[in-house]
Amino acid sequence: MGITRIIMFRTILKIMLSCSYLSSFCQDTIMKPAMDKNKLNLSLTMPYVNSYSLRIEGKQENSIGFLGIAGAFDYGNHNKFYTIKYGVACDFPIPVPAAYDPPPDGNYKKTYSSFLNITLNKKFPINLNKIHFWYGSGLSYNKITWSYVGTRDTILYICDFKRVIKNSLGITSNIYYGLTKRIYVGLIYSPNFILFDDSFKFEYNHFVTVELLWRLKDLFQ
Repeated sequence: MGITRIIMFRTILKIMLSCSYLSSFCQDTIMKPAMDKNKLNLSLTMPYVNSYSLRIEGKQENSIGFLGIAGAFDYGNHNKFYTIKYGVACDFPIPVPAAYDPPPDGNYKKTYSSFLNITLNKKFPINLNKIHFWYGSGLSYNKITWSYVGTRDTILYICDFKRVIKNSLGITSNIYYGLTKRIYVGLIYSPNFILFDDSFKFEYNHFVTVELLWRLKDLFQ
């Protein structure tokens, strides 16, 4: 009777070990690829605080302002994904889209830009209360327009007007922090080195923005 119990116990143990192995095998070969399956996602972003540094007529012109809009396609999984983003931004003097009167002397400068970024992004290997971080880097194209309006005669309204357009290539890097599963705040730094307006030349300009991002679907779920 004792030998029979030992044999039954060994048989049950073997069945349990086999089931455990089968479960682990299914999880590794079936469930894990499903979790890592690549997805296509759309994001909407608002470059909210924007800063420019441009080389204009031999000196560096710096400005900071607000507002912009952009859209992005993400393709990848919860650990690594590619992003193509196109948008516009400016240095609007006030943080809301409202009517704005120029300075009393009539002299002002303004900068606006369009940009295309292609980046490879990776999730940080930390997860604090299911709030995600990610960082990325890649290539950037920027078309930045700088203009100046100066009033020489307030009675006759004679104005000086200058406009400089810079088409440039460079690199871009970003870091994002998740406020929720779908809403993120990010910092993007895009230095540009190669100008190709009339001819190719090397010149440093940069565009920095703090933006809000809304994912239409949670890529990390």
